Amino acid sequence: ASESSLVWQFEEIEPGDEKIVKVKFIPVERGEVAASANVRFTGAASTSFAVTEPMLALKIEGASEVMVGEVTSQTLMINNPGTGTAANVRVEAILPPGLVHAKGDRLAMDLGNLAPGESRPVRLALTAEAGGRQMIEVHATADSGLVQSASTEVTVIAPSLKSSIEGPSLRYL
Repeated sequence: ASESSLVWQFEEIEPGDEKIVKVKFIPVERGEVAASANVRFTGAASTSFAVTEPMLALKIEGASEVMVGEVTSQTLMINNPGTGTAANVRVEAILPPGLVHAKGDRLAMDLGNLAPGESRPVRLALTAEAGGRQMIEVHATADSGLVQSASTEVTVIAPSLKSSIEGPSLRYL
């Protein structure tokens, strides 16, 4: 108690319990008396939760040399090394003019969700049509801004055959 207030402190009140406080006032003067009651309580709660992180890893495996006219296979290996599910995984492969796929030079594949630790291979069957170094670029994306890129170089060997005839240009019988 102080000159202007009375304070009661209850450490704990169980759910459904009630505490009744009776106060007896002895007025010292006539007139209107104003009284107010304030109730304050402090509540605290705690919880724990697990934070997961999806990730993407991308690797390209396949032959590094191929002859013109042959079919080669390149395998894209998409992996989630993270602890959360990578949602809406999408892979896009951009092919150079020297390597041809039946569906064109820009291939897009939706892979759905990748669980933690899950790997998914995507096989590309490519036909070599032009000689030289050919660069394959692959981009993988997923929700939450996940982006991963990889590239590989395939050398297309274009054999050429030259023939020539040597000898005198004029012969007498």
